Amino acid sequence: MAYALRVDKKMPDISICLPGGERIDIKVRDSIKANRFIMRVNQQTSECCISRPISRSIDEARIFVERNVPWIAEQLMKLPARVQFRHGSIVPILGKEYTIAHSPEEFGNVWLKESFDNKMPQLKVSGGSEHMARRVRDWLKKRAKDEVSYKAKKFSSLLNMEIKSVSVRDTRTRWGSCSSSGNLSFCWRLIFAPEKIVDYVCAHEAAHLVELNHSPRFWQTVHQLVGEWKSSKKWLKENGARLHRYG
Repeated sequence: MAYALRVDKKMPDISICLPGGERIDIKVRDSIKANRFIMRVNQQTSECCISRPISRSIDEARIFVERNVPWIAEQLMKLPARVQFRHGSIVPILGKEYTIAHSPEEFGNVWLKESFDNKMPQLKVSGGSEHMARRVRDWLKKRAKDEVSYKAKKFSSLLNMEIKSVSVRDTRTRWGSCSSSGNLSFCWRLIFAPEKIVDYVCAHEAAHLVELNHSPRFWQTVHQLVGEWKSSKKWLKENGARLHRYG
């Protein structure tokens, strides 16, 4: 089977057509350390890239990508589907699933509506449909900050330590961080994870207030706060990319 492929001379990207006809761009990144071509598919962003040794030409990179089109297509198909913040979408909040329900005639901005008749509870959104995605995202970010702030402060109190500040960001490589001055930061997408996982991440960062490392003493502190933690760490490794597929 032949695959259409071209290289834009003005840009380093290599444009390809997948078997289904979709055209995507492969980012080309030059590497002084690499001694061979390496293809990667980012599970969070779906971005495809190839690391090119500086000793190899762009034409060689193009040929390598062409040979690996079936592999690229397979990796993209394995990725969890993206879930947009729109009417009818289902999003998990601390381990419980909610259906986003647009209610333009109601007042309240964004709120949760529990169900008592075996139906799925709803995340209700008022106002115009053009603002729905932004309102849902803003509400989830605030809910995430409230949740991690409460938990982090609770755990730090148990350790007789003080937090200087707590913030949330849309980080891609870290679920949380702790500075030497006591500033804690968390990825707001933790709101999509089960509460046990949020507890683990908050305990992890609170423990860094005592041990700014990952020594045995650090992990003993984490265990002191939440008990068994290895299953939570494993869950994040196996499911973390899925949390970045919402919105």
